[in-house]
Amino acid sequence: DYMAHVSYNYDSRYLADVVFSYSGSGKLPTGDKYRIYPAVSVAWVASNEQFMKRFSALDYLKLRASFGITGNDSRLSYDMDKQFNGGGNSYIFVGTSSTYGLAQGGFPSTGVEPEKEYKANVGVELGLWKGFSMQVDAFYNRRKQIKGESSGIYSTVVGRGMPFLFNGEVKNYGGEISMGWQQQLNHFGYSIQGNVSYAKNEIININEGYHPYGYMYYTGHSIGQFYGLIAEGLYQKEDFDAQGNLLPGAPVSTYEAKLQPGDVKYKDLNGDGQIDEKDVRDIGYPKYPLYTAGMNMGFSWKGFDFSMTWAGAFKTSRLLSSMYRVPFGESNNSAVMKYMIEDAWTPEKGNSAKAPSLSFKSKSHNYQDSDLWLRDASYVRLKNIEVGYSFPSSLLKKAHIGSLRIFMSGYNLLTFDSFKVSDPESDPSGTAYPLIKVVNVGLKVGF
Repeated sequence: DYMAHVSYNYDSRYLADVVFSYSGSGKLPTGDKYRIYPAVSVAWVASNEQFMKRFSALDYLKLRASFGITGNDSRLSYDMDKQFNGGGNSYIFVGTSSTYGLAQGGFPSTGVEPEKEYKANVGVELGLWKGFSMQVDAFYNRRKQIKGESSGIYSTVVGRGMPFLFNGEVKNYGGEISMGWQQQLNHFGYSIQGNVSYAKNEIININEGYHPYGYMYYTGHSIGQFYGLIAEGLYQKEDFDAQGNLLPGAPVSTYEAKLQPGDVKYKDLNGDGQIDEKDVRDIGYPKYPLYTAGMNMGFSWKGFDFSMTWAGAFKTSRLLSSMYRVPFGESNNSAVMKYMIEDAWTPEKGNSAKAPSLSFKSKSHNYQDSDLWLRDASYVRLKNIEVGYSFPSSLLKKAHIGSLRIFMSGYNLLTFDSFKVSDPESDPSGTAYPLIKVVNVGLKVGF
């Protein structure tokens, strides 16, 4: 790799950086292994201008912008532009001995390219009154040349593996604002900082094949978006006739031959009279939160100190896995969780029930991916809290101790959320290690 970097600074007011990277990858075809990735950033420190000196409250003001292109070859494989043939079926031509034939390998990929991301950012940094600080950022990223399958574009009837395409595209955009205040009043000092960010991504192109209905496409939605059926409640006794059949007009389930009271009632999106994969659409928020927030605060006074950190995420969902969704498990060999019993349909609960009736029958219909099993994973969490006391040096000199501090700290002690099945930050698959709450008591001595 080769890199050139030029910086410009005029009187600490006008700043500029230009970077050119000429980077290669062993995964690219022979003779075409290098790409150029430029980046440029400019800034104006307005607070250093002479005409800004008249604003006594202003400590710092900086306006900045940047644009750059980066590359990523982590999704590529070696020799993607080559065709590798291999052994085919065996045949008996003479006698009883079989001979293996030769089979063509998959089509080679042409136009192999690393992912290229175009990144733009603008921001403002502000300082006021010797204690207030604020930073505002907005970004727009566009990732292109993403490697993807071509099965949605080319037919596979030829019986050979299809080549990869390198025209996938995703955009990301958002912003962040952070503010803080710190002040020292004689022996008492305190500080508080907070930030809120918004980030969203959108699929522009994934070489998606044809779908009969617009709501079935992934294109236009976010990476990490959930998809499933739309639940409209649970069937009640009055939805069936005396023979136990659904009343005329109700859609037929392709997942279960015969439904009964307490089963899930799904919405027939395309109106064809049956519930199947053509009724699946985007549900809820993506698993990646649209909003995140954090806050740090603390104070110190005559040797005492206190600090804590909060974090939160909002507008994010989790889709329960079968472990948290299916009573008795898919093979009827697992335990039933307490909330499954509490939420399950019974004739007495009727429309107030939150989940299908408990049953050992086929699980195909009731436990399809749907918004019935989608949960709000927004949360606010106390990530860290610590309180301590540092003894004054005048008391430690006689013992020849340089410093002595006692403290108590805690991690993940409080979480406020409506997602009670598992930790809202983790994937509810049953394999994630549970969140640990930690309390420490310590003594730090320096000599």
